[in-house]
Amino acid sequence: MEKSKFFKFKKTEKDEITRNVFSIKVFNKDKTNYDIYFYKGEIGKEYLYESLLHDKIRIFYEGEKGKERIVKKVLPGGKVNIYEGSKGEERLIQQKIPLNESVYGHYGKIYYYEGSKGEEKLIRKEFSDGMHFYFDGNKDKERLIKIKFSDGFLQYYNGEKGSERVISECLVNGTCRIYEGGPCHEKLVREVLPDGKINFYQE
Repeated sequence: MEKSKFFKFKKTEKDEITRNVFSIKVFNKDKTNYDIYFYKGEIGKEYLYESLLHDKIRIFYEGEKGKERIVKKVLPGGKVNIYEGSKGEERLIQQKIPLNESVYGHYGKIYYYEGSKGEEKLIRKEFSDGMHFYFDGNKDKERLIKIKFSDGFLQYYNGEKGSERVISECLVNGTCRIYEGGPCHEKLVREVLPDGKINFYQE
């Protein structure tokens, strides 16, 4: 692959005054593989606000010239990443997964993250049907700790990532159920009813 080249294009407002409008970074000899960068602002203060990369990723920026920070990336297929933080320290805080790649802006899942750049950990998944999944743990070790269903039913989990097991459930009517046993082998051992009555179960 040929070394990348950078071309700047300027729009003439007067014969002697120009400002940057966009620039192109070319990666191959026949100039078919390139990134495009778009600018706004007054002459001498042009700031980057959007880029379209050769791998079909669109990036949006905010901030004055020299301090432009990434705020959003639109990936092929419609997935959208949202970022916070100053230039060079942008951290992922949200990821939106489309319901259908052909329908932009309608998302089936939204993932939420916390942590500094490079250490973002998943804390919650929200689904379009109203279900919420909650997680705890460091990046790549996030374990499921709770599921909230659309009707308010709650299910709690314990265990390491990939080996989570149900430990309790809270029904909408106030009944709470306690479980014992390993993943996929949980058994109901106790039930606390809304009136305070406790039922015990055994094999």
